[in-house]
Amino acid sequence: MALPWEPVGTGAPSHPVSPGHLPRKGVGTVDWLGVVIPVLMVLGALYAAVAAVRRQVRLQRAWASGLTAEGVCLRTWTTVTSSDKGGSTTTHHHVYEFLPRGAMKPVRFEEEDGPATVVEGDHVTVYYPADRPDQATAVQRGIRHLLGTVGTLVFLLVFIVFAGWFAYSWMTFP
Repeated sequence: MALPWEPVGTGAPSHPVSPGHLPRKGVGTVDWLGVVIPVLMVLGALYAAVAAVRRQVRLQRAWASGLTAEGVCLRTWTTVTSSDKGGSTTTHHHVYEFLPRGAMKPVRFEEEDGPATVVEGDHVTVYYPADRPDQATAVQRGIRHLLGTVGTLVFLLVFIVFAGWFAYSWMTFP
């Protein structure tokens, strides 16, 4: 008479695979997608991080130069980006023009995420580096932009760590 935990008639052990010898996953399409998608996500996050740092460096260079000029807002417009979940993001765009110190020709530049209170014809203070007046900004000095960049970088770091952990665990867990 067979005991309840023993298989009947096969003579095979009740556990065909011992816990220490679990079969590994094959290297199929699904396995590669579990790595390729997180790698693409990491690359996108790295691109966003580089863009955030470059913008902050550009702002810091313009502010640190100490050079200012009076500029005028030539044009404004707003773009609204909708998400699938019903939310939306509004971005204010401005085109400014100013005359750098010692220059004969005005410099025109476009800037995103400017204040909604600046409209066409408004006069603004423009900060610019002496060697690159085309990299000017009309964004006022303040810690708000630095904190925004740091917050973005912290979020992207957590995102990258999670995506890396996911890819690693996808390939190492059976």
